[in-house]
Amino acid sequence: MNEQVAISLALLVATSLYTIVTIMMWWESRKTRLQRVTPEIIAYIKTSEDHNVVMLVIENIGEGCAYDLQVDLDEEYHTFAKEEKKLSEMPIFSEGVAIYPPKYKLQYYLGGCHQINELQPAIGLSLRYRDQNGSKYDKHSTLRVRQIACFYSNPPETFMGQVAYYLKEINKKIG
Repeated sequence: MNEQVAISLALLVATSLYTIVTIMMWWESRKTRLQRVTPEIIAYIKTSEDHNVVMLVIENIGEGCAYDLQVDLDEEYHTFAKEEKKLSEMPIFSEGVAIYPPKYKLQYYLGGCHQINELQPAIGLSLRYRDQNGSKYDKHSTLRVRQIACFYSNPPETFMGQVAYYLKEINKKIG
């Protein structure tokens, strides 16, 4: 009888552990499926490949589509330090975007790097959107334009920029 009790207890422990592992796997797969439909919209400042222009980038780094994206500026931002060139007149700020797919990004030129001290020091913006399940997201960012003055990548990010970069490097070595 003691053997039967020991075997029954071992089976009870094994079954309990198996149940716990199954629940954990179900929970993890549920989170993974949710991640596949969740958008993640971010805004950041960067320079162009040739480091001549400061740009505002709005990008979906998530794996799901964002719906009804609205981008609101805290205050008017004048691009290239000119009163007549308003960032709020760009379609994403004035009208929004119905669908913003994964890995999609829009870039807006803010001004030349040579005039970084003339540009407004910061851009405050709010990003509002929803995912396909109807969950709503609301984020606020304050991007400091002058911080970007010393950030750049060598070689440049894209193929076209890299070609020019390496041709310059070869020219320097040749002479």
